[in-house]
Amino acid sequence: GIYPKAFQYLEQTSKNYDEISDVFVKLVMLWQLQLAYGEDFYPKLHQLYRDIPSNELPQTDENKKQLFMIS
Repeated sequence: GIYPKAFQYLEQTSKNYDEISDVFVKLVMLWQLQLAYGEDFYPKLHQLYRDIPSNELPQTDENKKQLFMIS
């Protein structure tokens, strides 16, 4: 199963989420947000992104990650 792989990854002392090679392990992380915050988590998040003026949208991957974390 995929959950054991995800748990194995999370148990590592050093993690770089950008370098996870298994796309399904990455998806487990995103799925957990929906399980924790409900089915309306992603629709609300996407609405928030749509409401940001285009000139204020993040331009770099790091800024995109920061916006995701604070949203």
